[in-house]
Amino acid sequence: GNAVKVSELLLQSAFDDVLASGARLLGLDYAKVADIMFRNVVLSSPNVHYAGGAADRKSLRDTALFDSEVIQDAVEILETKNVRKFNGDAYICFIHPHQARALKDDPDFKNAKDYGAIYAGEIGRVDDVIFISTTQQPVIEVEPDTGEAFDVYQAVIFGDNAYGWAEALPVEMRDGGIVDFGRQHSLAWYSIMGAGIIEEDNILILETR
Repeated sequence: GNAVKVSELLLQSAFDDVLASGARLLGLDYAKVADIMFRNVVLSSPNVHYAGGAADRKSLRDTALFDSEVIQDAVEILETKNVRKFNGDAYICFIHPHQARALKDDPDFKNAKDYGAIYAGEIGRVDDVIFISTTQQPVIEVEPDTGEAFDVYQAVIFGDNAYGWAEALPVEMRDGGIVDFGRQHSLAWYSIMGAGIIEEDNILILETR
């Protein structure tokens, strides 16, 4: 977990409820830590597909954007491996906002507002794939053998039973108690949790420009 610490002087003199603000920030921090933990686990998969038929990351052309062709390739790969969809309905794909911007220009894209989102952050779907936009998806700067450096964006698509998430202790707020004769106050979130891959073949990383 992570914590904040403030002085009694600040608590008594601030115009704001400092501990309440601190609790809100800790809640956001917990969400970010959990997101990054999950992201790092699924992105440890060795299964990678490069957009536009590229053989590797350095070969990605500037036209290799996130579009329905990339999605259809990913679905073909997962279905060939008999990867089950969530609830028999769809695969889930986490994408960077840059990729989301390109996807929204695709004529096959259906906005979540038109059918009602199921998941937090869900922006829409293409056929049997639901997309969730998040800033936690990595951006990798690539130095090609020739020419200028460019950014590569990573998305990840997965089916049912791809990963596991476990909590031995659900997240909770903890008060640091009386410190320095009450002149210091601390507040923290604490949890015992973890994530891991269950079926490696059920995860596919997609790299685009």
